[in-house]
Amino acid sequence: MQEDRIEEMRETHKLSAASQVDQIDTLQHQLRETDALLQKAKKSITKLEESVSRGEKEAMILKSESERLNTIVKEEEEKRTKAISLLKSVRQKLVKAEKDKEDALKDLAILKEKDKGNVEKEQTERKKFEREIEVAKTEKDEALAGLRIQYEKEMASLRERHDKELATARAQFELDAITTKVLRLLQI
Repeated sequence: MQEDRIEEMRETHKLSAASQVDQIDTLQHQLRETDALLQKAKKSITKLEESVSRGEKEAMILKSESERLNTIVKEEEEKRTKAISLLKSVRQKLVKAEKDKEDALKDLAILKEKDKGNVEKEQTERKKFEREIEVAKTEKDEALAGLRIQYEKEMASLRERHDKELATARAQFELDAITTKVLRLLQI
């Protein structure tokens, strides 16, 4: 019986060893699969880390770009605010200029009306002045004509008197000459 028992133990041991060999083979197979999965996992982790690193770099780039764009947006907003302020200022100036233009046009219309009245007044005064000039000219012409007539009369009178005096002087001279001749003759 002991032999049977030893035999049985041997059989059990064989079966147990075979089972252990099968388990070892299975475990080795599982270990290889696990190693393969681990290598795949490591590769995936490496890829994931690279992807995360790229993502972080991209995130940094995007953050930098976002900050740059925010700065640009702020600058553009400031420019827009300044432009709006300038536009308001220009609009106010345009409104003021338009009002000034309207006022100037009103003043010009008033001045034209006054000027028109002044022009009419000037024309009336000019016509009056021209009439006075004509009257003065006529009076001057008449006075000149009167003076010319008087001058001509005086000249005629002077000529006549001169001619008379000359005739008298000639007659006297001839008389003196005759008297002198007669006296000479008488002396001879």
